[in-house]
Amino acid sequence: MIKRNGKKIAAVTIAGALMMQNMSPIFAIEGQVENNLVSVKEEALEVLSEVSTKNKEVSNETTDLQLLTFNDLHGQIDETKYGGGITNLSGALKDLQKEAKNNNKNVLTMSAGDQVGGSPAISALLQDQPTLEMMEEMNVDIVTTGNHEYDEGIEELERLIVGGTHSSGLAWNGTSYDWITANVVAKKDMTFAGRSVKANEPIMEPYAVREIDGVNVGIIGIVTKDTAGKVVPDGIKDVEFTDEAEAINKYTEELKAKGIKTIIVLSHVPTKSTNPGDGTVGELLDVDGDSDLYEISQKVDGEVDVIIGADNHAYANSVVKREGKDDIIITQAFSKGSNIGKIDLSIDKTTGDVVKSSAEILTVKSGLVSEDPVVAKMVDKLREDVKDKLERVIGTSQEDILKSEVSTNAESEMGRFVADSQLWAAQTKDKDIKISFMNIGGVRADIAKGNVTYENAYSVQPFGNDLTKLTLTGAQIRKVLEQQNINDWFVARQNGEDGSLAYALQVGGLTYKWHAEQVDGKWMMKVDKMYLNDENKTEIKDTDQIKCVANIFLAQGGDGFTTFAETSFEVIMNDLDAFEQYITAMSKTDNNGDGIVGLNKVDVVKNPNMINLDQNFDGVVDVVEEDKPEVDEDQKPGIDEDKPEVDEDQKPVVGEDRPEEDKDQKPGVDEEVTEDNKEEVTDKNESTNNPQTGESSVVGYSVIGLIAGAVLAFTNRRKNK
Repeated sequence: MIKRNGKKIAAVTIAGALMMQNMSPIFAIEGQVENNLVSVKEEALEVLSEVSTKNKEVSNETTDLQLLTFNDLHGQIDETKYGGGITNLSGALKDLQKEAKNNNKNVLTMSAGDQVGGSPAISALLQDQPTLEMMEEMNVDIVTTGNHEYDEGIEELERLIVGGTHSSGLAWNGTSYDWITANVVAKKDMTFAGRSVKANEPIMEPYAVREIDGVNVGIIGIVTKDTAGKVVPDGIKDVEFTDEAEAINKYTEELKAKGIKTIIVLSHVPTKSTNPGDGTVGELLDVDGDSDLYEISQKVDGEVDVIIGADNHAYANSVVKREGKDDIIITQAFSKGSNIGKIDLSIDKTTGDVVKSSAEILTVKSGLVSEDPVVAKMVDKLREDVKDKLERVIGTSQEDILKSEVSTNAESEMGRFVADSQLWAAQTKDKDIKISFMNIGGVRADIAKGNVTYENAYSVQPFGNDLTKLTLTGAQIRKVLEQQNINDWFVARQNGEDGSLAYALQVGGLTYKWHAEQVDGKWMMKVDKMYLNDENKTEIKDTDQIKCVANIFLAQGGDGFTTFAETSFEVIMNDLDAFEQYITAMSKTDNNGDGIVGLNKVDVVKNPNMINLDQNFDGVVDVVEEDKPEVDEDQKPGIDEDKPEVDEDQKPVVGEDRPEEDKDQKPGVDEEVTEDNKEEVTDKNESTNNPQTGESSVVGYSVIGLIAGAVLAFTNRRKNK
């Protein structure tokens, strides 16, 4: 039996009527990464990603605890294209809960943050309350907050936890599962979720304690400290996101003082690991950035047994060895309900310590799991309730417009489309606005060929941000562009992969040329030239004053673009309204001269706004025709006078002739690149359940390659201004 806050609750039981008889194996276990195989035995699961720690000596009887975890659900109620879907997730969890009970195991079901936010319209239109309600049906016990729980500020988070009425009039009764987060502390005395909170104390309970057959187990909640840069600052002005390892150690000491020796960290902090696929333990990788479970695992108390990760939508299943401390199991189960982490702990009932542990990552796949009929009915009713609004046609598209990054210049079709829509809409308010900026983490989905519905538009732009106009100097625009974090993406490109652009900006009305330079071991963007997309291709000088449009998240310095916050802004309209108006207007226009009206994507390979001068990703800027100094036409020798002018629009751009990969054949082309979270992204990999790869997986150049690179650098490098 498990006790919750001192009250006994029965282990989860599922009515037999809800279960399928003589069912085939319900899970495909995550298979070998390189070929994305899923392997299932006919009558038993083939575990290809299991890890375990060494057994400790047992002093007496043991009790078993199974942790079932998922993360980064993002309100994905009815998305099953890449696995998952909340009906399948719920069915899988209930099957596992029943199986554990039949094997005399105690079960805790937990979510590691980003339950809500960046969600499709079916959930987001109702403030993601339907998702939280369905999590009740899934028998979730404990959740921590992710960065997206703070998208609308701590007041809305409080309402989601304890209930209340939204400003739209939407009522909510709150949730019954525990919300825990130890490192979000109040800057002043306040009341939050029915608790009186003093300054410098967590606004939520920092941990939960469960009694498992007479043994107390502690679960500490943590969110990435990078959250402060991922959400609109005004909504979190009264709280601070503190160091994760310090918070874990503080409350580990408090739990140890209560005699608790089994300690689990439920975190919304990024992590990833390799997956050898041969039965050996995967290696935990060092994720780029300050917030990372690899670093945290080395700092936390030796009594911590398990850390569950999230945020970057990656795969992790590894055992971290630490000198003088117990091993730690670290897992992350991709995102959007596509996977479940199953962690088994054997606890010594005398000492209260974990003596054996193991973990698996299971894949939730439609057709291989039994749908939960209760949740299925909830989804059907919800869709019927919002059907008229979701299915309202607002335009039509001649072709698919993808959010995945489709060029070596770091530009996305949908990112460009959204940036163009915001510039177009802003210019209806002020024709002097010249440039738009859009964070790629705020672009959440594709638009498919055919009718475009309100649901489609909402899925692309679900955050309901205000659009703002602000004036920046040319020097500030350059600073903004150079604040883009390109390191992981650049390293992945060097390794022949697409990578993730979690902190990229998509732009409208502006073209700029850039190259990457290494600073302190990390690749940084350096801007060579900027010019407006006007008739004259007017070059932007540092002293120019230029009116721009950006959403309020960027305007307040979100995603680390602090230069935006150096100037004041004025709210002009809602981003979704702007997007809808643009779709409707462009759907009535022949946008590509083919005589057919309807939306068309911009070919960002042939007509880029972002031009990467290092198409080989070798750190060497290529000298190409369009980079040579322009010759004054009046000064050109006569022999060139009769040469036909080259149409600028027809001139080849660096990398233009690289063959495009078939997007339907590429693994991982999907809805989301980041979040916001560093979430944003990464989604191209997670959508087909491939683990992330990053700089630590890049193989060093060979000696010959280094010599060749040096020669190339010597002969080809030009002086960058």
